[in-house]
Amino acid sequence: MTLIRPTFRTRRFQAALTGLVVAALVPIAAPTTAQAEGAVAGRGFVVPLGTLTPSLQDLQKGLGLAELERKANAFDSGAVPRETLGISASAGRRSKIPAVTPTDTYEQRANSSAISYPNPPRNISDAECEKALGKDGWFYLKSRFALCTGIHVIQIWQDDRGKTIGTSEYNAIMLGKVYKDTSRDIEFDYRLFGFKKSGVTQTGGFLIGPGAQILPDPSRVRVNQSGKFPGMQSWDQLAQQSPITFSHVINAAPDQGSSGSDDLVQGSYKATMGQLWPNGKPWVAELAPIAPRWDSAKYLKNSTGGGDPAKRGAAAFNYVATLNYSAKVGAPEKAVADHIKEVFTNPASTVPRNPAKKVPGQTEKDYLHRIVRDTKRHDRNRYLAVADCKRYFGDGYSQGGKFECDEYPFASTYEGAAEHEWDPDAKKENHSVLPIDAKQNGDAGLLLQGFYAKNRMLDGLEDGFIVKIT
Repeated sequence: MTLIRPTFRTRRFQAALTGLVVAALVPIAAPTTAQAEGAVAGRGFVVPLGTLTPSLQDLQKGLGLAELERKANAFDSGAVPRETLGISASAGRRSKIPAVTPTDTYEQRANSSAISYPNPPRNISDAECEKALGKDGWFYLKSRFALCTGIHVIQIWQDDRGKTIGTSEYNAIMLGKVYKDTSRDIEFDYRLFGFKKSGVTQTGGFLIGPGAQILPDPSRVRVNQSGKFPGMQSWDQLAQQSPITFSHVINAAPDQGSSGSDDLVQGSYKATMGQLWPNGKPWVAELAPIAPRWDSAKYLKNSTGGGDPAKRGAAAFNYVATLNYSAKVGAPEKAVADHIKEVFTNPASTVPRNPAKKVPGQTEKDYLHRIVRDTKRHDRNRYLAVADCKRYFGDGYSQGGKFECDEYPFASTYEGAAEHEWDPDAKKENHSVLPIDAKQNGDAGLLLQGFYAKNRMLDGLEDGFIVKIT
C-alpha cells in the first residue's frame, strides 16, 4: 500500500493559498504510525455550519455520503449573497439562498418628545452568528453594519482502494463589523474551531492557510489593512491551538471614489481557507463574498470628518436595507403601514386604478432607490401624487389639514408617481395614494428620513431598500 507523505511547499504557493499574507514556512510533522497505515487520498466537502459529519461507521456502510454530497452541491458558500448591491453584485455567481435576517423588527412607538428611527446594530457575536445560521444558513445580514458568514469543512479519508478509513472536520466563522457611524474602518473577526477526527487520517500533512482577497472599485483605490492572518499550518497544529481567532481591518481613505459627489468606493472582500492535501492537491473552501463600501456623501453623517478631511464619510456593507414599519395599534406610523400593506397585498383595491399594478420595494429583487439631488423629480413625484388624491378623493380630501396625501412608492424614491416620465419602460400609475391622518403621515416621514440617515442610504441606483410591514 502506497503512502503519500506530506512535503514542504514554497512561499509562492503558500501566498496563493493565504491571499493577503505570505506566511513563513511552518514545519509539518511526519504522519503518526496510525496515520501511516493507509490514508492516501481524500474527498472534501463545504457545507452549512450546523451540518453533522456522518460517522465513520455509517460512511463505511455506505450511509450518509449521498446526503453530504447533496448538501454540499446545494450550498452556495462562495456565491455572492443575492441581497448584494452595486458593482459588488457582479463579483461572482449570485446565490439562490436568501440571507438570514433578524427576527426582530425594531418597531417604532410614539415618544412624548420625538419620533426616531432606531440605530441599526453595529456588533455581532460568534454565538449569535452560530445561532442565526443554524443548520442551513450561510450568510447572516443583521444590518448594513453587522453580518457574518460561516462554513463547516469536512475531509473524508480513503485508502488506495477507495475505502473510507477516516474523517476530519473544522468550522470557520467570519464576523463583519462597522462599529461607528463616523468611521471608515471595517473589521473582520475570524474564528476556526470544532476540530474533530476519527479513524485513520493524514491530518498532520493536511495544510490550512486562511486568507482574503480585496477587489476595490475603482481599481485604483488603495485599501489600507491591519491585522494578521495565521500562517499556513497543518490541521493537527491548528487543532492544538483551537479555537484560533484573528482579525483583519480594512479602510479606504476619502477622495478615491467615483467622480460623483458621494465619493463612492465599492468592492468585494472574499475570505478563503486555502488547503492542501498531503498528495499536493490544492483545495480552497470559500466563505460568502462580502461587499464593503465607503462614501463621503455630503448629505450623510460625518461629511466633514469633524474638521479632518482625511476622516470624512464612513463605511457600510453594500446590501439591500430594510425599512421596518409597524401596523400595530399604537405605532405612530400605523396609517402609512396599513396603506403600504394594502398596496402590497391587494393592489387592485388602491388608486389610481391599474389592474396590472405591482409596486416595487417588496423583495430584494425589486427594491427602491433614494432621491436626493434630483429635487425636480422628487417634487414631480409629490405633485402627481397630490393630483391623484384630488382626482379620486376630491379637492377637500385634507379636511382642513387633518389629512394628508400619502403615496407609495415614496416621493423620495426614483420609483415614485412620476417614474414613467423619466423611464419609458416604467408602468404608468404603478403607485398608490390615500388620504391619511396628517400626524401619522408626518411621523412616518420622520422615520423614513431617520432610516435614510442611519442606514447611509445613497442617492441613485447603486443603493436600494425594501419595506417590511409588521
